[in-house]
Amino acid sequence: MKRIVIDTNVYSFLLRGRKDIAQFLSTYDSVLVPAVVLGELEAGFRKGSRYEQNKTALKKFLFVPSVRVLDVSSAAAETYGRIYAELQAIGAMIPINDVWIAAQAMSENAPLVTFDAHFRKIAGLNLILKEV
Repeated sequence: MKRIVIDTNVYSFLLRGRKDIAQFLSTYDSVLVPAVVLGELEAGFRKGSRYEQNKTALKKFLFVPSVRVLDVSSAAAETYGRIYAELQAIGAMIPINDVWIAAQAMSENAPLVTFDAHFRKIAGLNLILKEV
């Protein structure tokens, strides 16, 4: 089964109508959405003027049978701790939410698709880096 974990910006581009992202995601059997991504999206929606529209679109996306929300597991928490310590030791911290997102992808043994190059700093992360 081909699975992928999406970063917040991947969903944002999808919401904005990027057909290339929709096509890319359709090649996977399962699209995994970290709970942290949902939190980031909720915060973004609340800052904007289209809260209800964005929330409705997200609910519709999450209702797709191939889409699954990833809650934080103890394996992800352990991976988070390792990644955080490694990044701190080399002086290469990235946003904390992104450490959690990477940890969830790694604990699921699934690649992470994102537009953020700073994820390259995480050793062992199976990363699919998209370009804007």
